[in-house]
Amino acid sequence: WEAVGAYNAGFRKTERQNQRRLAYASDVYRIYTGIKSSKGIRLPATKKSLPEINSVQNN
Repeated sequence: WEAVGAYNAGFRKTERQNQRRLAYASDVYRIYTGIKSSKGIRLPATKKSLPEINSVQNN
C-alpha cells in the first residue's frame, strides 16, 4: 500500500510525505473495497489490514 500512496505523494522520506502516502492509499483502499463489495465480490483474507500495515510502517 505504500507503493500505491507513493503514486500520488512521491517517495520523499519525510513524515509529511508519509502521511500523504497513507491518506492516498487509505482512499484507494476504501474505494476499492467499496467497489468489490457492491459487486458481491469477497476480498481474500490478508494477514494484515491496511491500518495494521500503516501502523507497522510508522513504528
